[in-house]
Amino acid sequence: MAIECERKYLNVDFAQVRDRLKAVGAVCEGRHFESNTVWDLPDGSLRAAQKLLRLRKQCWDDGREVYRLTLKLKLQDGQGCKVRDERELSIADGAVMASVLEGLGYGILFRYEKVREVWHWQYANEAVEIVLDTVPFAQVVEVEAPAACMEAIANALGLDAATPSTENYHALHSRWRAERHLPPQADFVFSPEEARSLCAWPVR
Repeated sequence: MAIECERKYLNVDFAQVRDRLKAVGAVCEGRHFESNTVWDLPDGSLRAAQKLLRLRKQCWDDGREVYRLTLKLKLQDGQGCKVRDERELSIADGAVMASVLEGLGYGILFRYEKVREVWHWQYANEAVEIVLDTVPFAQVVEVEAPAACMEAIANALGLDAATPSTENYHALHSRWRAERHLPPQADFVFSPEEARSLCAWPVR
């Protein structure tokens, strides 16, 4: 169990952020393609209670495949950051876990995908994770760090001019579609061609 404190930054230049990350001594863990399914009961009770149950598959650029099951509990006031109680465990077999969830009466609420580049930085004795996310509708930098350090980290990485957000990707996607007068759609996934162009390693 952990308290997750994060903030997204929109309208960013990945190349500039990478240069800043290298300059401050951050270390890149690598890139992976992410497939996510969000689950709920038929009555929608998890969503109504602001809980998120997610099954995630990561296909890393070094050939690893990692599965994680995550439960995120209700949002807390985070001083301009998104703060949630996150409970996560590694899963050996994602297909088996999906069948367990189905057997318990859960169904898939929506699916989404991203390509994620993960960086780690030790800032003022705090472990900070910075990820560069490419989703089908945007490029986003996400910083996970203590709220008290967030502004200083953003300044150090040149993110102070970017647009900050505490919305999740589902909300950002919904707003993106509404601004373009597109019909509502919960899923946001890459086409096979897009996935191949983004990743030089097998992803599905």
